[in-house]
Amino acid sequence: MKQFLILTALAAGLFLRPGEAAAAPTLTVGTVAAKAGTTAAVPISLSADATNVAGLSLTLTTPTATGADSLLGTTVAAQSDFTKLENALFDWSSKDGVFRAAAVKAEPLDGPLPVVVVQIPIPANAAAGTIYPLQLTAQLNDPDGQPIKVTVVDGAIKVQ
Repeated sequence: MKQFLILTALAAGLFLRPGEAAAAPTLTVGTVAAKAGTTAAVPISLSADATNVAGLSLTLTTPTATGADSLLGTTVAAQSDFTKLENALFDWSSKDGVFRAAAVKAEPLDGPLPVVVVQIPIPANAAAGTIYPLQLTAQLNDPDGQPIKVTVVDGAIKVQ
């Protein structure tokens, strides 16, 4: 019996590696559908495996879709659940088709968490079937200001 326990412990050691990093949390940009001349509500959310997040910064860009009018220079708006949290600050800006946001929280947060919904106007002459890619870069920080590795998932706006 003693040999069985030792072999089991050794085998477990092959699969459980101390100090091995956990999978990085994910910040995801939604892929949404919108009609020409309307506004697309694009969510950006943090995955359930995110822990100990005290700060974040993100940049969302809207490259020109092939053969379509650019979303660059459009007026963008944003709504965030961070503004509803106690001891939290959230700010954003949008200029020339680039949306930037930053948030800090006195006590760290765990996911899942809807970070922000970005309102992006779609040109009135956008053809049905046009796809506007949405590219995200982001950084998360822990309460000590140390970076948390994060995986980003880009999204898109599909014109109906």
